Amino acid sequence: MSKHVIFFVAGVGDDEKGWSKGLRAQLEELFDSYPLPAGGQPFAEKFETAEIFYNDFFDDWRERVAADARSALDKLGGEGLPSGAVEKLFELGIAAGGGGFLRTHAMDALQYRFLRLVSEPVRSAFEAQVLSRLLDTEFGTPARWSVIAHSLGTSIVHDALHEMFAPGPGAKDGQLYQPYAVAMLSNVSQLLHNERVLGAGVDAYSSFVRPNREPALGACRYFLSSGNRFDPIAVAGNFKPPESWLPETAKVQRRFRSLDFDAIPKSGNVHGFREYLAHPGVHVPLIRILTGDQDWISDEQENAAHEKYRAANALPGANDLKRRAIEELDRRARGADWAELVVVWKEVLENFAS
Repeated sequence: MSKHVIFFVAGVGDDEKGWSKGLRAQLEELFDSYPLPAGGQPFAEKFETAEIFYNDFFDDWRERVAADARSALDKLGGEGLPSGAVEKLFELGIAAGGGGFLRTHAMDALQYRFLRLVSEPVRSAFEAQVLSRLLDTEFGTPARWSVIAHSLGTSIVHDALHEMFAPGPGAKDGQLYQPYAVAMLSNVSQLLHNERVLGAGVDAYSSFVRPNREPALGACRYFLSSGNRFDPIAVAGNFKPPESWLPETAKVQRRFRSLDFDAIPKSGNVHGFREYLAHPGVHVPLIRILTGDQDWISDEQENAAHEKYRAANALPGANDLKRRAIEELDRRARGADWAELVVVWKEVLENFAS
């Protein structure tokens, strides 16, 4: 029987091929740190991992900004970025001494949201890399696969899955290829949704990317969304689907899990992919879903994991300077316009995501 394949999808950053090796090692270590239940197998015997690589699609645009920031920003404006945001970003670029500010990886979010010449090949790369890996599955048998995405990667995964599985011409066979679990960490899929991609009037709450046992009714079997309430990007993303998002059957079957938590890790990294996975409020339910066994980790083991995490990552007091700086970024992230979002995202990457 083929192993369950887990795809890692990164957020913004200057990642190179092989970037997910550390995440694979971390998830395996977390998984194997819990006692195996009767008949259980260690991580390496149950799962394989793969990474999605797309960073190179953003590089050309960064070079274009360095050469001619005005025309590059006007291109964003021509595809929907409000003129006020275009001007503000141009002014910020000048104030920072040229194209350096505009080459920040925080701009990747705007590239993906507004530039079809970037977003279309990125989504195509996700689909091609997933399907290429799944072709190793024995022909005619359902492929068991899941996705763990972070930050900008959550929007890419959302949009690509909608394109792949929404009913219509070219839709993939859900009976063979419906992903098992989709885990969105620091979820910005609603924040960055684009009706030109999803369809008129369609956003992340009305797209086909919702959990359902029946492939004809949803793009995955389980959907997990996690936001650290101290993570300014998760605050801006504010993924909160309405009650009408799921039918009653999916609610009863707990197909959707909201895994929000409050933490300032000892490192101060409130946005990092690894820091999200490290929190037991994320990895415990994720492991239970991936194994298909809600008792894989007992309640006692879960409680002990939370106690151990809190002991190692005590929440700083209200007057702590680092906490106050993070909370100020959280405040700015709420309702931020596109230009301010880039500024906040850049500050998070530089100061709280190392």
